[in-house]
Amino acid sequence: MCQFFSAIATRDGRLLFTEEDSHETIVYRAGLRDSALFLRHWVRIEQRPSATALTVDETSVPSWFDPPEWQTRVDALLECIRPIWQSYCIETTAAIQAYQHAVVVHYDSPTRTTCAALRSAKETHAAALRRSKDAYQRRLSTIDGYQAPEEEEGEEGR
Repeated sequence: MCQFFSAIATRDGRLLFTEEDSHETIVYRAGLRDSALFLRHWVRIEQRPSATALTVDETSVPSWFDPPEWQTRVDALLECIRPIWQSYCIETTAAIQAYQHAVVVHYDSPTRTTCAALRSAKETHAAALRRSKDAYQRRLSTIDGYQAPEEEEGEEGR
């Protein structure tokens, strides 16, 4: 099970990551082949916020993988990511709280007006979350190793 922070360490020294804590997302976006571990030139790694050491999320560790070296790289990467993550959390928390407030205010009186207000609050909430995620991805894209999502159809005009 993936935990924050999830990444892929490659034999050639790259550290790949995404905005999601999913090794499968990283593997897919980076175009890696998930073959037998002894044939691969990469490993899944992760570090929990409360842990001081990273863990390898594999059944064995390849000989080229040096945990202290990769720990230094992960620590440096996390120093870049933390402020971006914290900003994203603040933005999304504000959007969630605004939506929850609208639900509490309008929940007890299901009139046409309150239903419209709830629908509007839901749309505003969704738009705010989408803007926050887009900004989060843009900020992460400035960091080497970030595996950006592919453009989905219809997103160009957003």
